[in-house]
Amino acid sequence: MRFYCNAFVVILVLCAVALPAWPASAFAYDHESQIVGHGVAPTEEKAKNKARKNCEKNGGVPGRIGILHFSSDPGWGAIAGGDEGDLCATLGELTKRKAKQTAKGCCAAFDTNCKVADTLYDPGTKRAKHGKRHRARVNASR
Repeated sequence: MRFYCNAFVVILVLCAVALPAWPASAFAYDHESQIVGHGVAPTEEKAKNKARKNCEKNGGVPGRIGILHFSSDPGWGAIAGGDEGDLCATLGELTKRKAKQTAKGCCAAFDTNCKVADTLYDPGTKRAKHGKRHRARVNASR
């Protein structure tokens, strides 16, 4: 009986190691200039770091960069901003078009002249289910 228990534990450990990591995606923004960046990586922390670096590359200032939104759900994401400084982001949409529509719609509820500033695609894994939406909003000018 002890042999079977040990074999079961070994099998569980091997299965856990063999499972692929779920990718993560994130949007970062410079809270003064509204410059944005995005990142997709195997872990949440790496996705956030990539988003910060992408925001810097786009002209954001390191001390002013924050994370607007992140998710471990695969799919399309978009971030939109308006004249008053509101930013809205969505992640986990089924299509790029839907991600843009959702981000612009969220922004338009709080701001005027909303435009999509950035998009991203997180492919996830073959077993991932797409369409688990997440939205976030911040006023970057306040």
